[in-house]
Amino acid sequence: MKRWIAGLVFANVAVYAYLHLVAPPPPPPAPAPAPHPLRLAGEPVAAAATPACRSIGPLHDADVAQLVADWLKGAKRTATERTVEAAAPPSYWVITTRKSAALALRLVQQLRAAGVSDVEAVPPDVPDGETRVSLGVYTERARAERRILDLKGYSLAPTIVEQPRRAMQWWLDVEPAADGAQVDVAALQRAVPAAAGVALGPCVLSLPPADAMPDTPDSKPAPAPGAPAAPPPKKPAAAA
Repeated sequence: MKRWIAGLVFANVAVYAYLHLVAPPPPPPAPAPAPHPLRLAGEPVAAAATPACRSIGPLHDADVAQLVADWLKGAKRTATERTVEAAAPPSYWVITTRKSAALALRLVQQLRAAGVSDVEAVPPDVPDGETRVSLGVYTERARAERRILDLKGYSLAPTIVEQPRRAMQWWLDVEPAADGAQVDVAALQRAVPAAAGVALGPCVLSLPPADAMPDTPDSKPAPAPGAPAAPPPKKPAAAA
């Protein structure tokens, strides 16, 4: 009996020694998977970010826009040209008036005979009404004021009328490159000096034509408050 108990004790000691002194330690437990972020029912899954269209501009001349388009083509970039009408710096119209069209025409003849150029009689708004005589249209107020000084000896009493003006702008919408590379604006400006003032920005959102949009209360423009503004006075088309 004593031998049997001694053998049982020896077996327990041997097992304990093997487990704690000889056998290798068990591997660490695998990390738990990261929990998925919670998302409300019907919430869209965010798409991976993709390179966005970039727009180059503004350009103020169609020929310069073509030069930029050619440079982009040489750089293996695909671009689409678009034009917009935007507010431009005002022009400055130098005028004087006469009580009738006949008197205005006589003044034009006298000034031209004296060697004064860029002089035109503007048809009156009403027959036999006060008639304006155009003495030049300028893009800078200082040049308009200089024109008045040059005509000081002709007793004309001219005035300057500031004219609001709108002009066309050209933009080039560049499709994103496969590798996400941006347009090198500095290299573009070195190659096309006339494009020195351009910048790179996001493309505008293209909207469908008005007749293709659904007729909803929100899509109808609200009427302008008050009476319509009076049209600007007639003037020569070109500005000096």
